[in-house]
Amino acid sequence: MIPLIKQTSRLNFEHSLKYCTTVNTNTKKSPKPPRVSTKITTPKLPKEYIETVRNVTGIHVGTSGVSWALLNLSHENKHYLVDWNHHAFPPNTQKLHIYELCKLIFEVQNTLPESDIYVTESLNPVIRTNTNPVQHGALELIAQLQSMLCVALSQPGSNLIDTPKLVFLKNRLTAKIFNLLIKSECITSRHIIENIVQSQTLSDSEFYADSNESYAVKNEIYAQKDEIYADQSRVSPERSPPSIVNEGLSVGKQRNFHTRIIIEPECIGNYDRNRGYSQESMAISLLYAICLSDLIISPNPSLLERLYTSPADQS
Repeated sequence: MIPLIKQTSRLNFEHSLKYCTTVNTNTKKSPKPPRVSTKITTPKLPKEYIETVRNVTGIHVGTSGVSWALLNLSHENKHYLVDWNHHAFPPNTQKLHIYELCKLIFEVQNTLPESDIYVTESLNPVIRTNTNPVQHGALELIAQLQSMLCVALSQPGSNLIDTPKLVFLKNRLTAKIFNLLIKSECITSRHIIENIVQSQTLSDSEFYADSNESYAVKNEIYAQKDEIYADQSRVSPERSPPSIVNEGLSVGKQRNFHTRIIIEPECIGNYDRNRGYSQESMAISLLYAICLSDLIISPNPSLLERLYTSPADQS
């Protein structure tokens, strides 16, 4: 039997040895590279199909209407916005029978412009299952409308995998690329549209310059409370109002990272005539079209770099 003093000494020695070994071998681990998902759209578009696309229509589906933005693509570092509008639904859409919803979607289908491909954004499944009953009902309605629209836009006898007519961007990908997220909340994209509209008079070299001071409103903050969706009744469930305002959000020195958009005067008029939610819905539809065009159809290195290096995309 080992004496108690010797046994204690041995235990202390073993503990010290273990501590020294841990200290000597505990080197700092190199930080893991940010996890970036390569899945941008659902379904993934075949290369052969991408090469045939000459125009893209972004579609934003809400509970009170559908907005769209048709971009004609060009190889001259410019895209042309030739159709931009909003189709409003009748009041109390959530109370309509499924048959009436189908009629609404077919009306929308007849209103949408002809396009090689249409794009919208996926709903967040986590938000759909962890939200209050009112928002849950709204999200379920949007999911139904998106499903109906996907079927309505598909050509008879076509293969939805090889030749999809409607594709879905990864949830909140657009908000992350355009810095519209404050924590988990989305803010208005009004300042982005203001920049695009104001850039119409610029030369290409001025547009792609590192600073937009020549046309952007200096030091003006667009993320103010009166410009954000403070009214819950006007908020799209996917773009809920932020609880705080990022006072440092300024567009005065933000570099143009997307391909230049040339807007038809009629489209600007349509945007100005809409107000509130319908105007924001139109803005989102344009951002959808820009993302699909610059990420997949006609890749823009600046936008791709922003996607894969943005800290917001590390989630």
